[in-house]
Amino acid sequence: MIYQLQIELLRSKPGIWRRILVPSNMLLSDLHKVIQTVMGWTNSHLHQFIKDRTFYQERLPGDNTWGEMNNVDYKGMTIASLLKAENDEMIYEYDFGDGWEHQIVLEKILPKTADQYYPVCIGGRMNCPPEDCGGIPGYLEMLKILKQPDHEEYDEYITWLGGEFDPLYFNIERANDLLRKKDFGLPDPAEVDVYQGSPAFFEGYSPFEMQQVLYSVFDEHSPVVLLKPSVQDYKMIPILNQVKYLAGRIAEQKELKLTSKGFLPVKIVADLYGQGFIKDEDIESGLVKLYKETDSITTTLPRLIMEISGLTKKRNNKLSLTKKAERFLSDDDLLLRLIIQVFGYKFNWAFFDGYGENNIGQLGFAFTLILLDKYGHEKQTDRFYAGKYFTAFPQLKEDLQGWSGTTIGRGDARCYSIRTF
Repeated sequence: MIYQLQIELLRSKPGIWRRILVPSNMLLSDLHKVIQTVMGWTNSHLHQFIKDRTFYQERLPGDNTWGEMNNVDYKGMTIASLLKAENDEMIYEYDFGDGWEHQIVLEKILPKTADQYYPVCIGGRMNCPPEDCGGIPGYLEMLKILKQPDHEEYDEYITWLGGEFDPLYFNIERANDLLRKKDFGLPDPAEVDVYQGSPAFFEGYSPFEMQQVLYSVFDEHSPVVLLKPSVQDYKMIPILNQVKYLAGRIAEQKELKLTSKGFLPVKIVADLYGQGFIKDEDIESGLVKLYKETDSITTTLPRLIMEISGLTKKRNNKLSLTKKAERFLSDDDLLLRLIIQVFGYKFNWAFFDGYGENNIGQLGFAFTLILLDKYGHEKQTDRFYAGKYFTAFPQLKEDLQGWSGTTIGRGDARCYSIRTF
């Protein structure tokens, strides 16, 4: 049978609630995960179910206080063990410090629908309070302060929250996307959307997802998925085709003799730039005349990418391809992923500009891909994307200000724009 459960956060004024459909034989340990997912908690604290003055929870190893209270280890227990008839109810408490108590009411007992995936969220109202905000009293005080931009604690809350917080926001589609994942949206305890898609907090992505975006962009749990382009699409990717062309020239000569300072020879520079994969604004305008490699960023970058990625090796000031290059250069998809990872994580984005050593643009570069995917269907300015980026990573503004003394706004947006676009 299927249970329709109403879950309401008590004393939340007005009530923050979710309505879910779950199998009656679902384990209480799994119901805990479902509640964490649909409410928007982060599974960072202890929890328990309370029914008839009995506390049902997971018994932790080494818990010496277990016998002091009317505790029951809920291992193997199902929802139907506690809720048997319509209008039966129990309490779910999360975070014994903040004391988030939820009233769970069994509203209906329904037959299972063959084509319906369970668990599923069928309704809800309002955003979930942020973790560790002080329980209901702290949460209500936070909402009060957020309505007063001139309040002395307003900026402190905005920084702590990571941006604006919308107490009315609830994204049911987002909640169900998480529920359809393995283990009811919680393959990792951190994989809960803390703000259930609050627009100013990482564009609705959870801390776990942002961890993948920052450090494991192509990991299986990452929200960034690089689709396999068509043959024609590959031809439109400048850096990919620069690397392939330069690799071809190196292969022709088996060993490419570099200049005394380790740069590409003049003829190769002219040839590579002349292919027109990507143009250099200063060269095209006549401000700079192309002669040596250092005259153009667009010819230096592919050489550096190939060296850092291990596609080439340098011996006796001669450049040659490695065995690794054979495998990657024969597969455009594999090569593109390698280039993105090397450029994103190993190449220093501050190398070509005068904005100092900071992580603007490079930190969270995959987050910019998310922004482009989300907003790129309409024309936007670079400052639009810069604003979204610095909402997610506000601390990077301080890095630039500390280096140059520039006021926040123009300097940081320009730095981000140059490095990213």
